[in-house]
Amino acid sequence: MSTYDDIAGFDTSSLGLGASALQGGQAGIDVANAAFANLSGAARYANAVALIADGAPRALEYDDPIDAVSALFMVESLDGNFTRSPSIGAETDWIVTAPTKRWYVDPAIVDNARPPFETSFVQHYAAGQMTSNGVVTETWASSFPYACANVAAIGYGRDGVAIPLGATNDGGSVDPASPMAANPGMTPCLETSVLTFATGVDAANFEVPASAIGSRLTNAADPGEHVSQVLTGGVERLPSAGSVSLDLVHDMRGDVNAAHALAAASNGDVLTGLPVIAASATTFVNGNVSNGVLANYGASAAVRSRAACVNAGGSCR
Repeated sequence: MSTYDDIAGFDTSSLGLGASALQGGQAGIDVANAAFANLSGAARYANAVALIADGAPRALEYDDPIDAVSALFMVESLDGNFTRSPSIGAETDWIVTAPTKRWYVDPAIVDNARPPFETSFVQHYAAGQMTSNGVVTETWASSFPYACANVAAIGYGRDGVAIPLGATNDGGSVDPASPMAANPGMTPCLETSVLTFATGVDAANFEVPASAIGSRLTNAADPGEHVSQVLTGGVERLPSAGSVSLDLVHDMRGDVNAAHALAAASNGDVLTGLPVIAASATTFVNGNVSNGVLANYGASAAVRSRAACVNAGGSCR
C-alpha cells in the first residue's frame, strides 16, 4: 500500500483571506470552498508535493496547485476483500472518494472534463441493455447524471479464478468480443461512490444493489429517464467471499485509458490512475445467539492501493 507525505509550500495567507474570513466571520465567503476555489486561480499557492510512487520517494512540482493536491491521492489500482452471504447476513460496501474531482469535471469550474477524468458532471452511465429481435427493450446502469470513470473490475474467489465484472446484457457482452466498460455497480461515478457487493429484490422483483451501510447512492431514481433498471453491478457472479481488483488505468479489454493520468510534473513524471482513497465496510447478522436474541456486527478496513509513475523520457526522476 502506498503511503504519502505532506504538501509543501501551502500558505493560506496567499489566499488573501484573514482568519475571520476562514472562520466564517466575513459575509459573502463560502467558508467550505473558499480556500480550494482560490487554488484554481493563476497564482501558485501550493505547487510542490512529496509522495511515494513505485516504491520510491518523489518530490514533484506542478503548475496547477489542484494537481499538486491530487497527486497525493493518485493510485493506479484498488484491491480489497468482500463478503456477500445471505445465510449470515453479510454485506460489503466499498466507499471510494475522489476529494479533488470537482475541479476536473464540474462545468461551473471547467468548460470540459480534463485528466485524470474523462467525463464531466453532465452524463449518465448506461452500459447494459436487453434486446428482442434487435430492438432494445430494457437499459440499465448507474442512473446518476454524474461523471463516471471507466475502469476494469476483476473479482476473485478463494480458488483464485478471475471473474471479469464487465457490462453484460441478455445475449452476453454489451460489446462484441469483450466489454470495454466495467459493470456500473463497480464504476465510481460520484465524488463519493458506494460500490456494493450484495443484492436484494425490489418491489418489482428485480435484483438491485444492497448496501451494507444503508447508502442510497446505489439505487437513486433516474431523473433523466436514461435507464429502465438499476444494474446490480455483476456481483451476482461473485462467490460468497473473495477479493476484487479495480484497475484505474485500463478498461475491461486491457486498453489504456489515456485520460486517467495526471498532468505531467515539471520534471516530466506522470502519475497514472485516479485521485481516490477507499475503505470497505462489512456487516454481519447472527440470528442464533440465543432464543430471541439478534446480534449485529460490523467491520471496516482500508482498501489497498498502489501509486505508479511513468515518464516519457525514461525512468521517473
